[in-house]
Amino acid sequence: MPTSTANRAKNAAQRKKNDHQESVHLKRICGSLEPLSESKLQERQKVRILLNDISLSGLGLFSLCALPVGEEFLLHLSDPISLKLKVKVAFCQNERTSPILSKESYHFRSNLKFIISEEEEENISLIIKKIKTLT
Repeated sequence: MPTSTANRAKNAAQRKKNDHQESVHLKRICGSLEPLSESKLQERQKVRILLNDISLSGLGLFSLCALPVGEEFLLHLSDPISLKLKVKVAFCQNERTSPILSKESYHFRSNLKFIISEEEEENISLIIKKIKTLT
C-alpha cells in the first residue's frame, strides 16, 4: 500500500527534528586559576576548560564561583598537556544550566584572554593544534 502524502510529510518532519537534536559532546579538562595580584579571590580556583572553546586568543571555561572581569590569573593545566599561562578574564556570567556534570556546580561561564608574548604565541599555536586533536 503506498504511503500517503501526509505520512511522508510527517516522516520528513520527524527526520528533520532528529537531525537538530544530535548531541554535541563537549570535551573538557580540569585546571585551576591562581590569582596574580590582590584579588577578590584569594585561593586557587578549580575550573573546567572546554576543549571545543579554545583559540589562539583565549578560551572558555566553567568555574565554581564568579571570576572578576579584568582580573589576571595564572592558568594551570596538567592533563593532557602541562601548561601555565597568564590570562585575563574578559567575560563571566552565571549559567543556570551547566554542561559540566559533576558533584560540584560549575555554574559560571567565563571567557579568558591569553596574555602572551609573540614568542609564546607560536608555542600556544602548537599546543592548541595538539589539543584540537583531542576533541
